[in-house]
Amino acid sequence: MGEPDLVARAQQGDPDAFAELYRQHHRAILGFVYKRVGRNRALAEDITGEVFLRALSWLRTGTFSWRGAGFGGWLCVIARNKIADYFKSAQRREFPVYDMRDHDAAVDSPEETVLDHMEHDLVRQALARLLPPQRQVLELRYLQDHSVAEAALAIERNTGALKTLQYRAVQSLRAVYEEGPA
Repeated sequence: MGEPDLVARAQQGDPDAFAELYRQHHRAILGFVYKRVGRNRALAEDITGEVFLRALSWLRTGTFSWRGAGFGGWLCVIARNKIADYFKSAQRREFPVYDMRDHDAAVDSPEETVLDHMEHDLVRQALARLLPPQRQVLELRYLQDHSVAEAALAIERNTGALKTLQYRAVQSLRAVYEEGPA
């Protein structure tokens, strides 16, 4: 059964359909939130739970309308708003730039580990110097592998505007990266 069918059944109150949507998207949403809340697992789990409760509520009240961009993209929008609410309530101004290294990857030597870490630090520093929308589009597209449509939905822009923002973000990242550390 396809995602549109599951959404339609969940909107009609089918708990099994919503459970399947939850199963399909929970891990991705948890990862999305986890990376943005400073890798705080407990906080990420709390916010992820709130995301799915909000989604369930909106499905049942008919607030969700299928736009074809994917249910996961819609969940990312809810997650982004929940994260923003958390940071606003915590009187914080910036989202942390998270560690992009794949901690599960095997590395052949200590030298490669050091070089890899240095390279990731440079990229993280360059990302931190971008404008927040540019950083966000690069994270969505390249670090989280979202489609253009999903990323556009997540940052509330149309696909054309997202592509333009992505192009400019890549150009800015290249320029900042080539400048070296600030």
